[in-house]
Amino acid sequence: MFRVFRSWNPGAPINHSSQDGAAPQLELFAPHWTAERLEARLTADSGHRVRVALTRNRVAMASVRADPDGAVRLRLDRGFGQAPEPVIQALGRYLKGRRRVDWEVVARFAGNLQPTPRAPAPRQLLTRGRVYDLAAIRDRVNHDFFEGRLACRIGWGTRGRRRRRAWSRTIRYGSYIKAQDLVRINPILDDPRVPADFVAYIVFHEMLHAVVPSESGLRHRPHHAGYRHWERRFPDYERMRRLSSELVNVLVG
Repeated sequence: MFRVFRSWNPGAPINHSSQDGAAPQLELFAPHWTAERLEARLTADSGHRVRVALTRNRVAMASVRADPDGAVRLRLDRGFGQAPEPVIQALGRYLKGRRRVDWEVVARFAGNLQPTPRAPAPRQLLTRGRVYDLAAIRDRVNHDFFEGRLACRIGWGTRGRRRRRAWSRTIRYGSYIKAQDLVRINPILDDPRVPADFVAYIVFHEMLHAVVPSESGLRHRPHHAGYRHWERRFPDYERMRRLSSELVNVLVG
């Protein structure tokens, strides 16, 4: 059995190709591999009967073993559902010829996947605010940018006491908790002075973390160059960035 473990050093991050265009829909999901599609593709590429299981294994992202009946059993992290074409090609070549150079392509992709911890029981979330309905905004962003494929939960955070003005310069508008697939939005944005498209941008920003993994190295980097590449696809991106700074003084000043 050949496994890629979580502690394996992934090296350089995987670069996903994209096409520039005016449409806001992000090309983050092509191709979308189900276990059935992978079985058919890898069976054809390798010449072996392949059985595929997509898992949430927190230790081994990929493992291969032979079954007694001669079939190849392949267990892959669910992140392989979004694997780019070169990774699938390399996996097929590995199953056919067992060349280490092909497995290294697969291992690099696997090493960049973030393990999925078991999520705690869902808690009730408040989505409808005094001004904005986060569920409706999430659904619109999901449709416009993510092909409707994300299932993130969303809710307003809890309102706390205002702190001194110096703290306001580091205000956090939202967060994404991967273990719970949960987007939390700072209730300070539930304000008629906040443009609706800015709230949508913050929701988009956090949902993007669900599909663009953080880079790990000497330090954890969620907002790396690859992430910013996709974030800039949001309409009027530069204005959104300006509002990020300007609204602090309006809302907390």
